[in-house]
Amino acid sequence: MYFRFCFGFGSLTALVLALVDPIQAQQVAARETQIAPPKADVYRKLAPGIETTIRAVDRPAVLVSRHDLVEFLTEMPKYGEREGNPAPSPAKNVRFLHGAKETGVPGLDFTFKPLRMITIDVPNEHGKMDPKLVWYLVYRVKNPSTEAPFRFIPKFTLTDLDKQVNFADQLIPVAIKPIQLREDPKRPLANTYAIAGEIPAGEQRWGVVTWTDLPTTLRRITITVEGLSMSYQWEDPEGAYKPGMAPGSSRKLSQQVLQIDFWRPGDEFHEHDREIRYGLPGEVDHRWLYQ
Repeated sequence: MYFRFCFGFGSLTALVLALVDPIQAQQVAARETQIAPPKADVYRKLAPGIETTIRAVDRPAVLVSRHDLVEFLTEMPKYGEREGNPAPSPAKNVRFLHGAKETGVPGLDFTFKPLRMITIDVPNEHGKMDPKLVWYLVYRVKNPSTEAPFRFIPKFTLTDLDKQVNFADQLIPVAIKPIQLREDPKRPLANTYAIAGEIPAGEQRWGVVTWTDLPTTLRRITITVEGLSMSYQWEDPEGAYKPGMAPGSSRKLSQQVLQIDFWRPGDEFHEHDREIRYGLPGEVDHRWLYQ
């Protein structure tokens, strides 16, 4: 009985007192706990190279663009032109500013850990639990601005590059806790729905995106991340705007998105995340596109 009792105390002093005076031993143990409380606020430290950061400041962004105002020119092709005046119509080649010259176009820094897998019991349509292989990506977004907040509305799409099939991210509530316990029990992770919202200047948010029921033949993979950039492009297809249409209704708008690539050189019989590589052989590992 005393042997089992002694293991509740960490120091040699408490061990001796446990054999001589159990009551005093409890008092010593209580003081030691108060003197050296566990550091519950310290997050797990990662080794160098575990995380990959793509900074907003490094991305290409369109700061200025020029367009014709088709809403005016469709109704009046010579709007603002004067006979004998070589100046062009003020509705042609109009300059549009997309962001401030000093700060550029607003955007978020995107940091992510390696693409991983975990097997979790997921409820099926019959109310029972089925073991599922869940693919997931742990990430964090940071607003590098020193002044303005950024509204983050994310959307993740995983693409099988070999078969050109897209898979939207899935909300799997039962997967969040097991993933958190595996990655860092003390750091809360938000799913795509919960993380959406305004990120104040200089602050960051941690999240996780999940997929399940993915094909076992996945080899070349791209994950598209929307919502990281305010940069955009637009064009008015020739002849698309008709008189009487609402302004801008025929306009084609493209927003900047981030694509990150992964390669899994394994087979379909034994899926595990140790074989997943960031980047594709002979190609860039990430790119910014407008779509």
